Amino acid sequence: MQKPHNGFAVMTIVCANIRRTYPPSKTDKQQIQERGATMAYLNTSAAQGSTFGFRAAAIFQNIATRIRQRRIYNETFDGLSALSNRDLADLGLHRCNLRQIARESAYNATH
Repeated sequence: MQKPHNGFAVMTIVCANIRRTYPPSKTDKQQIQERGATMAYLNTSAAQGSTFGFRAAAIFQNIATRIRQRRIYNETFDGLSALSNRDLADLGLHRCNLRQIARESAYNATH
């Protein structure tokens, strides 16, 4: 499939080179069986995300996702940082691991 400069895909039509009559005669059926059961098909898939609007929407969606991830990171880190060392020990956590835990909760949760 080729994609011209305007961002839309070119429609592709592929047909078998068997001459057919309708209704199919016995010779047509034999010819189809001899050459294989190749049928005609039409491919009309368009290239998504190739126009400026789609790219701009993807950029804004990516920015919104990053903002949500950063908000989750900050909330998690601030919440864990507010705990005392004793509370962290009760949870089985160390203060040196708080950034890693916050990063995992924010960035792995959205994937």
